[in-house]
Order: sequence, then C-alpha cells, then structure tokens
Amino acid sequence: MFGIWRTLLALEVVAFHLLFLPFIGAYAVFSFFVLSGFLMTAIVHDTYGYSVGGFARYIGNRALRLYPSYWFALLTSILLVAWLGGDTILHYHPTIALPERAADWAQNLAMIFVDIVPRDVWPRLVPLAWALTVEIVFYVLIGVGLSRTKCTSWLWFLASIGYVILATSFHHLRESANELIPIYQYSAIPAGSLSFSTGSLVWHYRTEIQHQLDRFWIGDARLLVVSRWGFYLTIAFVQALFGWKILVMAGNWINVGLSGLIVCALFHRRPGPRSRRVDKAVGDYSYPIYLLHLQMGIVAAALLFGGPVAGRSLRSVAVFVLGLLLTLLVSSICTRMIDPSVERLRNRIRRSAA
Repeated sequence: MFGIWRTLLALEVVAFHLLFLPFIGAYAVFSFFVLSGFLMTAIVHDTYGYSVGGFARYIGNRALRLYPSYWFALLTSILLVAWLGGDTILHYHPTIALPERAADWAQNLAMIFVDIVPRDVWPRLVPLAWALTVEIVFYVLIGVGLSRTKCTSWLWFLASIGYVILATSFHHLRESANELIPIYQYSAIPAGSLSFSTGSLVWHYRTEIQHQLDRFWIGDARLLVVSRWGFYLTIAFVQALFGWKILVMAGNWINVGLSGLIVCALFHRRPGPRSRRVDKAVGDYSYPIYLLHLQMGIVAAALLFGGPVAGRSLRSVAVFVLGLLLTLLVSSICTRMIDPSVERLRNRIRRSAA
C-alpha cells in the first residue's frame, strides 16, 4: 500500500515548486529515499538475491521502471524549449536548455549527472533528475549488498550519521542564502545515505517496529501521515517567525524517522482487493507527476501570464491549479500508453528471478 503515499509525496514536491511552500519539497525527497531504501532492500533480499544474475535482473528491472517515463519527460522538455525558445525558457527555469556537447547529451539521456552534487550539473532538461541520479547510486549499492544484513545496514546507518555531522560542521563551504537546507546536506549524493539506510533498517526490523507502534496505539499509517504534516506546519511556522535554519535541518532528520514509521505501518496494512486497485491506480501517477510538473507549470505560467511567476500569490495558485491539471493530463500518457508495456517486461524479469 505504497502507491497513494508516493503520490502524496510527489504532490508535496509540486506544492514546493509551484506554490512555493517552504522546504516541503526537500522533506518529500528524503521521504522518497526512505521508501526506496525499504523497497530495494526488500526486493533484492526476497526476489533477486545477491548473485551476479540476480543483480543484473534487479538493475534491468529498475532501468525499465525509471527510463521510459523519464525519456518521455525529456522529450516534453525538448518540445517546450522549441515552443518558447532557448533564451526565454531560461527565465522560467535556469537548468532547462538543450545540451551543446555530446557529454551533456549523454548525461541527460542516461539520467546520471556526474558530480558529487548532481544538482550542480547544467543543463538538465528534466530539472529534478538530479535526485534520480542519487537514487541510481544507492540502487546499485543496495544491489551489491550494502543492506544485505542487519549488521551491514547498521554500519551503513552509522557512517551516514558521520556524514551528516561532517556536512553540518562544514556547511558554510557551500551554504546558499536562499536555501534553508545547505547543499551538502540535501542535494549531494552522500546526503541521501541516511534516508536510504533508515529505510533498509526499517525493513530488517519491520516486525519489531510495528509491534511497538501498535503497543502505543500509533500503528495506523493515516495517523502517522497526519502527524508528519502537523510536524511540517509547526516547523514552517516557527521558522517563518524566527528564521532558524538549524530548525529546518534538524526537522528533516525527524521527518526521515517519521517517514520510516509510515513506511513500516503501510507495509503491514492488509487492504482488500478494491483498495489495492485504487492504491495502484493512484500510485502509477507519482513518478510522472514528479518528472513533469515543472514543465507543465511553465506551460501554465506562459498561457496564463505570458511569463514566469515567483512567490506566493494568487497568480502562483492559478499556475499551481492549471499546472497540476496539465501534469495529470500528460501523466496519463505515461500511465496508459507507456507503463502497461513496460510492466509486462518487468513482470517477466521478476518471474525469471523467482
């Protein structure tokens, strides 16, 4: 029952970019990473195993999940540049531009941006693909056994805490005045490590964690989701009053912990067939929403106001509403025309692994 949760996180990213809600997008990205750490540990451990053949099937399945929809989003961005013009599109988003070098085309096509901070690489035709580079790195590490046992997961988790302490100590080296979470604690590849390792530990201790959640009457995932939103609103309100960046940074790690509890509670839900179908149908939209909402927000701003919209205002609400509608419309192409064929191939790989 992770589909609705994934789509809710994708919508948080949309609200961050189109409604300009503070730092909720960063929290959503780290919550995505927790879920990925949990699921990748589970499927490698239970389905693919740690053989060379198992690793190849696992990576092949991940590639089929990521790339077809991503290439569709890439084509959408290219058409957007052709419509608005290369110089104009940069006013809407500074990373969307047609690559001029073969190496830049290769990075955009491969979705692998070669830098310790993938978000620093320019151009990125799909702006949020930097986070997918982080995902791919940890998919590979999990596939080769980083989360194979409780022991390796604990070592990974402790090393991740060490990185957080180090990045916090030297955050002034890459601190940006307009970012509430410093770059090396957010968009650097190692910054995702704590979230992925948390997800892997939650999988290894899923039964014990759920027992404790039930013991304290907080085992309902819906209650945990509402608690997480309440926590975010509290952090956002206090930060707006006092401007404490450290509060946002510390709150993100609490968000990681809450996300781990939500994932565990969702894993233990036992819904009926109808609920499972709804969850899958809604969840199918999460990835295309993530990939396409910025481009559709640009289309909405161009159609409504003839230029980019910045800051929270009635204009940004209008762009959000139209952009989200356009995103859902274009995402339907992925879910109805691309995903079914891809899913058949992925099921074939799963069966061969089994």
